Amino acid sequence: MKKSLTLILICALMIASCSKTTSPTPTNLCVDRVMDGGETEIDCGGSCSACPPVAAISSSFLSNPYVASSIYANYTPSTDAVSLNTSGTAGQTVQFTFVGSNIGVSNVTAATCYLSSDSYVLSSTQPGTVTITSKDTLRSIISGSFNINLVRQSGGSTNALTGSFTNLRYNPTP
Repeated sequence: MKKSLTLILICALMIASCSKTTSPTPTNLCVDRVMDGGETEIDCGGSCSACPPVAAISSSFLSNPYVASSIYANYTPSTDAVSLNTSGTAGQTVQFTFVGSNIGVSNVTAATCYLSSDSYVLSSTQPGTVTITSKDTLRSIISGSFNINLVRQSGGSTNALTGSFTNLRYNPTP
């Protein structure tokens, strides 16, 4: 009887001392740098906190306001270049590339703008800059402003394309 009681006590202690494995809770799913658990983006949405608002770009060129309705950006890590392609009001498009994805001022290396039937390209003498004011490396999101000097391809003076972008999600490409 004493041996049986001792054996039962040892078994009970062994079972009690085993650690219990728990499944991840929404709290720790929201910081695991993976889109899981019903999240709509990495570590946000679903049971996590709300995701940042969608990207927005607004600018002015030749006294014409421009609001992008479609925005797509790529990031090339090997050159640290961000390329931005947008389309918006009345068929206008704006595309530009800048080198430097960290907070601060970066040089614009390429740009085109199509306004009505006119095509504009980056000025070779005063190209312009992009200033990144915030960066979320987890979600690949940047915000900032730009001042890009463009020249009409058919000839003409230099005109500034100025504006800002918020919550711009960029897709890393090889």
